[in-house]
Amino acid sequence: MYSRRWYLSVRPAKGTSCIMGGIYGDRHLTLLYFVIVIAYVMSFYVVASEMYNRYENDITKITPYMERKQVEFIQSDWKCMQCKEDFDNVYKKINAIKDENGLP
Repeated sequence: MYSRRWYLSVRPAKGTSCIMGGIYGDRHLTLLYFVIVIAYVMSFYVVASEMYNRYENDITKITPYMERKQVEFIQSDWKCMQCKEDFDNVYKKINAIKDENGLP
């Protein structure tokens, strides 16, 4: 009398839609959304990781050419960054030291 899969036959009212298909929708579209979200999140991780590695390499390069106090100030500025302006200011200092000492 009843279908064993009665829950799959449930449909929304006419004129309505479900986000990402619901239990009966297109699984491929749901998978595509999931992949896009994961790629978006991973891109932030990769960019942040590359920025930090670049910073570490630059600090290692310039440390022998400056006083310990200057290195501590730059490291403090790096840790206290809150916006792109702060990042730009830290890298202006780092690049000035690199240019002054002929470092790549």
